[in-house]
Amino acid sequence: SRRPANSEVTLVFTDLVGFSEWSLHSGDEATLLLLRQVARAVEPLLLDAGGHIVKRMGDGIMAVFRDPLVAVRAVLA
Repeated sequence: SRRPANSEVTLVFTDLVGFSEWSLHSGDEATLLLLRQVARAVEPLLLDAGGHIVKRMGDGIMAVFRDPLVAVRAVLA
């Protein structure tokens, strides 16, 4: 069919405020450690709520949800 597979979705983006400047001063080891800790804290909440991680971009994550209310609940969690 010519219809889009998903007509409407909700996108969620995460971002660590001040991360770029902090990482320049903190070094590679501290930066990687922080990114791993953030991933362990954030990604399971998004995935358990039914979201799908589309991409990781430095300190950010882009996830997609079918239901906007579910997305908001996951973000608040």
